[in-house]
Amino acid sequence: MSETILRRVVVTVGAAVFLLSLIMLPLTGHANVTGSSDAGAPTQPLWMVVLPLAVGAVLALLIPPRPRESHQLTGPRSVVLRRMGLLVGLAVLFPLVIGVGGLGHSGWYLILKMALLLLVPAVAFRFLRDKNQPAKLPRWFPRSRLPWLAPIPVIAGWALLTYVGPLAAPVPTIQQYPDPVYVAIAAVLTFLTASVAEEIFYRYLLQTHIEAIFGQWAGIIVSALLFALMHVPTHGGGGAPWVVVATAVSIQGVGGAFLGLLWARYCNIWASIAVHTMINGLPVVLYFFTLS
Repeated sequence: MSETILRRVVVTVGAAVFLLSLIMLPLTGHANVTGSSDAGAPTQPLWMVVLPLAVGAVLALLIPPRPRESHQLTGPRSVVLRRMGLLVGLAVLFPLVIGVGGLGHSGWYLILKMALLLLVPAVAFRFLRDKNQPAKLPRWFPRSRLPWLAPIPVIAGWALLTYVGPLAAPVPTIQQYPDPVYVAIAAVLTFLTASVAEEIFYRYLLQTHIEAIFGQWAGIIVSALLFALMHVPTHGGGGAPWVVVATAVSIQGVGGAFLGLLWARYCNIWASIAVHTMINGLPVVLYFFTLS
C-alpha cells in the first residue's frame, strides 16, 4: 500500500468513526450528553455541544495566519516514526491502565497521567534521536504576531456560542461545588494536568508527529480520537460500551479535533491551552458569578 493511499485510509476511517458516533447516539435515544466526570453533572442535547465546536472549526479554516508559520518536525523520518509509535502506544496504554485498574477518580490518576504523558516521552526522546541530525519540535512561542492574533476571533466565536445565549450549558449547581477552597485547588490541578499536560502531549507532541508521517488531517483526527479514548475510563458513566465510546468521541473527540485544528492552523499551543482551560474552568466561574 502506497503512502498516499495509507494516509487517505487513516483519514477516511477516522472521519467515519466521528460520523457514526454523532449519528448513532441520537438515533438510539442517547441525544442528551454530559462532558463532565462530576456526579450529577447537567446534560445537554448533543447538537448544542457540537454546534459551537463546528462553528469554531469553520472560523479556524476561514481565518488562517498569513504568512502561515510552519510547525512541521525537522529531523530523520526514522526517528520521527519511532517517536510517533511511542506516543501512540502511550496514548493507548494510559486509558487501559486507568480503566483496568479502576484508577479514574483516585490520586493515582494524576500521577500516572503526568508520568506516562510527559515524563516518559521526555526521557525516551533523549534516546530516540540522531546525534548528527536531531529532530526539532516547533517553537513554544511563535515569533510573529499573527499566530497570537488570528486565533482570537475563532476562540471568541466558539466561546460566545458555548457560554452565552440559547446554546449555553446549564450552570452547575451548588451541590457540585460546595467548597470554594476545594474548587480553587481543583482548578489549579486541573489546569496543570489537563489544560497544559494534555495539550502538550496530544497536540504539541502526538499530533505533530502523526502529521509528520501521515499529514495534517490524519494528525488532527487520530490525535482527537486518542484524546477521546483517554476520557472513556473517567467520563464513561453507565451504559453499553459502544455508547460510552461513542459519547466520548462525540464530545471529547470533537472537542479534541477543534483543539487540534487550532494547533494545526496557528502553531500556537497556548491558544489550545486557553480553549482547554475555558472548557474546564468557565462553567465553575459562571457558577460562582451567579452566587455574587
